[in-house]
Amino acid sequence: MKNRTISIGVPVLNESQNIPELIRELIELKRKFHELGLQLQVQINDNASTDGTDEVLKRCCAGLEFVRLKRLPFQVSYQASILDLIRDSKGDAFAVLQGDLQDPPMLLVEFAKRWIQGSLVIVGVGRYDSSLQRYFFNLPRMIFYNAMNWSSDGGIIPRFQDFFLIDRKVVEILKSLQPDSLFLRGHIATRFGEVDTIEYSRRPRVAGKSNFNFNRKYSLAIDGFLMFSNKFLRLITVASIMLFGVGLIGAFALLVLWIAGYEFPFRGWASVVFVLLILLSATGLFFGLILEYLQRIYKRLFGSY
Repeated sequence: MKNRTISIGVPVLNESQNIPELIRELIELKRKFHELGLQLQVQINDNASTDGTDEVLKRCCAGLEFVRLKRLPFQVSYQASILDLIRDSKGDAFAVLQGDLQDPPMLLVEFAKRWIQGSLVIVGVGRYDSSLQRYFFNLPRMIFYNAMNWSSDGGIIPRFQDFFLIDRKVVEILKSLQPDSLFLRGHIATRFGEVDTIEYSRRPRVAGKSNFNFNRKYSLAIDGFLMFSNKFLRLITVASIMLFGVGLIGAFALLVLWIAGYEFPFRGWASVVFVLLILLSATGLFFGLILEYLQRIYKRLFGSY
């Protein structure tokens, strides 16, 4: 196992207050990896921060040869910043560590041990806080992941928040993805066979406040749902077929009653209702089929297959 290297990518955005503690944790992590016979390479991507993060990084990383700094020329999405780190990685395996240190860096030692044992994908699954206040805070996230898991063909992993270690084979495949509308969690959870999961408790932020606001969360959720919610599209198609069938049966029944001489209390209403039902369900059917085609084209363009 000697001379095998793990690359760690750290995306940061306005995390100047957390940088000193982050570097201390990385130095200790390097020592732990050395005990396993592993080398450590770290790349920290400054996502065009405006709070002086780049200057703090330069000062704290001076003389640390295992740390590489990169400042992005303009701000990109959270998922795109991780993809950039994946593309730059050179190690035999790659891991992501958040700059806010809510994911415990020392847990990466256990990730590395699982990788040495043969796992290609190891992900951290955060436990939800059982307190009532945190329950209501996490409720939308729980609903989203349950809906994603139901509507996708693969096994979306609830509570997986981009804390992972992946083998070089997986890295080479993910490098071909495009940064637009990217949902890495879905790719990692569904495309590479068995996923090794490790439960852990997320820590409070060391300092500062989260830059992942509602708009960013909403954008990420929509990207994930549109990319991996196959059953939802099929539900539209199946429901339209069923309504189309009900409309045809109803129209046929009306025709039989009319031939038999049945007098309807309100002439014309029943026929209008069933004709509209047939037309609307046919429109829904074609709409569902078009969405299925668009999803396949979208996945081809953005590397989901």
